[in-house]
Amino acid sequence: MPPSLRDLPQLSELLEHPTVQRALERVNQSTIAQQATGFLNELRAGAARAVEGVPTNVGDLAEAFVRRVLRERGHAEPLVNATGVVLGGVWDGVPLSEAAVHRVMVLASDYAMVDGAYVRSVEQAAAAAAGCEDALVFSSRAALEACCLAAGWDNFERAWIAGLVDPETHGLASVPTVAARLKDRADAVAVSGDGLLGGPACAVVFGRSSTLQGVREHEAYAAAAPNRVALAALEATLGLYQDRETLIHKLPVWSLLTTPRDNLRQRAERLAPLLAAIPGVAAAEPMEDISPWCKADGLHLEASTWCVRVESGTASVESAAARLERDERVAARQRSDALHLDLRAVFPRWDQRLVAATESGFG
Repeated sequence: MPPSLRDLPQLSELLEHPTVQRALERVNQSTIAQQATGFLNELRAGAARAVEGVPTNVGDLAEAFVRRVLRERGHAEPLVNATGVVLGGVWDGVPLSEAAVHRVMVLASDYAMVDGAYVRSVEQAAAAAAGCEDALVFSSRAALEACCLAAGWDNFERAWIAGLVDPETHGLASVPTVAARLKDRADAVAVSGDGLLGGPACAVVFGRSSTLQGVREHEAYAAAAPNRVALAALEATLGLYQDRETLIHKLPVWSLLTTPRDNLRQRAERLAPLLAAIPGVAAAEPMEDISPWCKADGLHLEASTWCVRVESGTASVESAAARLERDERVAARQRSDALHLDLRAVFPRWDQRLVAATESGFG
């Protein structure tokens, strides 16, 4: 074991240091403990790799830890989405799969040649996944519309939320797939990459080669093509569709949409007493509910879910919700007399964060 790894303090030693105690006395204690654990784990990983410059003095570490906790938050931080809305809302896009994140890291962490051959390979993968002849990938819906306007082409159906799997197969409201739409009535179908496809925020048009070739050859298409980050994420996302049986476990959108109601109920029943014990919370109880899982592009699709209904003992519902979202990065559904923490769009890994955030938001 490297000497620096042995010299790192224990978690309790760091948390009990006067610098941490003074600076963070008003910060939620559960949050502090979680962040301190991650902080020390990062240092241990660095020491294990024999990275030079890892401090071991507890005083220096305490100051570094305080700076991390109190640093100014950026505008784009992870959000715990307890609204129940999987598709739609004010956030940007949908969570990407681990495969997509890894592929982006590989391609974006160094110089890369993204030529027409790579773009074409991703388009062919998209067409194969949808079971159609051809596909075109655009950087965004706006870029698609601008390109098609310049090319004088508008012969396609806009079905932005649609993807390659119909939610009806999992007991939700039907959103016909790209393949179904092409079979029934459309020469081409345009969808958003971050809809039911579950990928990056781009646009993909599926259809016949004869229909799409003229747009591909138009000079406006070059300006509308996606960058390497979007292509990499889309490529990895499409790869997951090769195994439909494991798809719901690997693609976040489908993992959230297909979570069994009993699973949501058990989590709600486990979280409710923890939330009820928080000072400032008058009551917290598990509750079955109906909520929209899709609020995008004119669609309002609902399904049964489980929530934790939280009543505030001090602040109003509006102020509690605003504080949670502003200070704790937790978005919840507001009702007239309580907040509903809908677990439909909350990954299980965020459950403890939900408790800690509620403690801070209602404290």
